[in-house]
Amino acid sequence: MLRSIMSASRAILAAAISASVAGIAAADIAAFNKAWQAADFRTAAAEAKGIWPTLDKTDPDTAAVTRQFGFAALMGGDFAQAHDYGVFLKQNGASLPKPDDAPATSAVLLAAADFSVDRKTGRDALVSALKARAAKPDLDDITLKASEILYNADWSARRWANAAESGPLAAELIGRAGPAYIARKHQAALAGAAANYISSPGRDDYTRLADEHDAIVADIDAATNPNMRKALLKVMFQAQAWTMAVANSLDTVQQTGHLLAQGAKVRPLKDPKVSPFAEDASGSKPFCKGKVDIGSFSYPAAAEYRGLVGSVIVRFESDQQGRIIAAEPLASVPSDIFADALVKASGSFRWKPEKGVDLSRCTLATRAGLINFSFQME
Repeated sequence: MLRSIMSASRAILAAAISASVAGIAAADIAAFNKAWQAADFRTAAAEAKGIWPTLDKTDPDTAAVTRQFGFAALMGGDFAQAHDYGVFLKQNGASLPKPDDAPATSAVLLAAADFSVDRKTGRDALVSALKARAAKPDLDDITLKASEILYNADWSARRWANAAESGPLAAELIGRAGPAYIARKHQAALAGAAANYISSPGRDDYTRLADEHDAIVADIDAATNPNMRKALLKVMFQAQAWTMAVANSLDTVQQTGHLLAQGAKVRPLKDPKVSPFAEDASGSKPFCKGKVDIGSFSYPAAAEYRGLVGSVIVRFESDQQGRIIAAEPLASVPSDIFADALVKASGSFRWKPEKGVDLSRCTLATRAGLINFSFQME
């Protein structure tokens, strides 16, 4: 029999097709299972494609096996084959000797395959299929993957209004996968909130983003796995950059009396209980309070983001003279290009202490400095 890859509590399970599934040679099964368990989905999809013509479609596990083959094809990039599996389930699922017991998931498979081929005409069908699946309990691999395909495609194509819809939908679905997927859930929710700000700025954008940031911090504090904490910290800095950008945007419109600023309140963001960085071992003196001097540096133009406020968060290392000798971007919104330009120019930056700071009591050298930049895009 088949141990299905579908699970109510986990998104990816190492599944194997048993030799009792009719019409499949043992060697073919072994090759598919080996590729599957190694997460080599391209090879698994190729093996499934070879198995499919000989598969006994009257076997009780036909629907489950077909979905498993479909997931391998979707992950392996063989969207035409994934489409064929989806069409088979749509046309034959209800009439199989053992009817398809997850038709909503089968519909997501077909819609995700078609969307992967044509992201314009296939989007509405995928959204509808995901919403129908979301109305049912639990989660499966196909739905998890399809939800991420959708919101990432919307974001990459800068279809902001669409991403504002698909981000929260993906976050709701990914949230069913359990604690191991919490960073991916927050990433989807953050994408949705940021896209909403870009597509139709409103008074609630800051609160929505600040709430998401603080929810990430709460999960960082609760995390016991170092890798999970690292993944969450990455999303936290992205949320911090977006929140900072919106806060600075509100500050700008408040000066003009714009209606968007009325009733909008900026609040301090929460910090993790433990510092995101290892203790700075540069010396016993504290790092001097001050700010970075970026000289004549200016951010690159980006016509598609004109009118928005951008933000970049950079971790840096400085020497005893305050010269920036290394820089690592932690977050850059609305695009990575702004961090890339800043890091390339950082060798000319200096950390300048505040006026009146006693340099005998602090140091300009650090291995874990943090600077935030905000800028208006013309």
